Amino acid sequence: MGLTPIAGRGNHAIIIEYKVAKDKKELDPIAKAGLEQIQAKQYEATIKQQPHFTKISNISIAFCGKEVAMHYSIA
Repeated sequence: MGLTPIAGRGNHAIIIEYKVAKDKKELDPIAKAGLEQIQAKQYEATIKQQPHFTKISNISIAFCGKEVAMHYSIA
């Protein structure tokens, strides 16, 4: 999922990857894998083609019930 503002209304895009874990112990590794997926599949490639974006946040969130883990990077 990507969130991008209209040109002239902002310069920060956000890419979010959601994952579900079956066990709380898997949360951190799954969140990390989600961030690696964003980078490996180059989700930000189309966003970088638009010159008005100067900042891109990549966020991976893993859920297990009410427990959450998150990994992120900012480009």
